[in-house]
Amino acid sequence: MKRIGNLGTSASVENKYKFGNIVLHLSLQRRIEHIALATVNTNSRQAPFLNMLFYGTPGTGKSLVAKEIARKSGLDYAMTTGGDVAALGAQAITKIHEIFDWSKKSKRGLVLFIDDADTFLCK
Repeated sequence: MKRIGNLGTSASVENKYKFGNIVLHLSLQRRIEHIALATVNTNSRQAPFLNMLFYGTPGTGKSLVAKEIARKSGLDYAMTTGGDVAALGAQAITKIHEIFDWSKKSKRGLVLFIDDADTFLCK
């Protein structure tokens, strides 16, 4: 994985990240596969991607699901945290724009996961 400036890590997750011994409910596995297929179709048509919001208590697998969607759809995966963004203060907006500009350069498309986004989106 490589750093996105000072704001997290980036990697191609194809074949690098698997669920391994983690057991998911069949309905969740199907949802992940459905979202991944829809993402592949969107990417192949060069249509704009939709945004998703995952919420829940810590440790429930939000980042794991985002990585799996990226892997199954053949997209790159990048992660940053709301804490990294919030610490930038007035420079946060500029840095967010830089991250989005950088994400558009991915030839395969990109799943950008912002962990704890509420840190800088909420007061």
